Amino acid sequence: MENLQSEAEFLTWNQAVQNTFVFACHLTSMLGIKVSWDPFHPDWIAFAVSQNLAQAMITTQHVVNIQQKDKWIRAQPMEVSAVEKQVIMQDEGGESCLMKTEGKDTTTEYPILREAIQRTFPTLVHLSQLTDSD
Repeated sequence: MENLQSEAEFLTWNQAVQNTFVFACHLTSMLGIKVSWDPFHPDWIAFAVSQNLAQAMITTQHVVNIQQKDKWIRAQPMEVSAVEKQVIMQDEGGESCLMKTEGKDTTTEYPILREAIQRTFPTLVHLSQLTDSD
């Protein structure tokens, strides 16, 4: 994005207004503002590798809410299996179940781990929010 801002600096006003994104870059260039944008940052939960996300949940011992038929249970990821792309979950009663880490689970009523995390922690955006103790 910074490269486009540098290029937009040399456009005329009439050239810049042809596209809203280019116009925004032109304005930021005129005002001396530099904008950085990294839409696929690896620290974002939405783009984190599923196995890394599962391991972070195991390491930090976070518990997620899972809807099971007509009730909600709280479960903690215990072990990740990279081969099957699953994580072993254990609920508060000690019962174990498997939850997929990728794709769509059509064999059980469980969501995939990423969905469970997003439903349990809706304001969580960065993987570091899980792993940092501060």
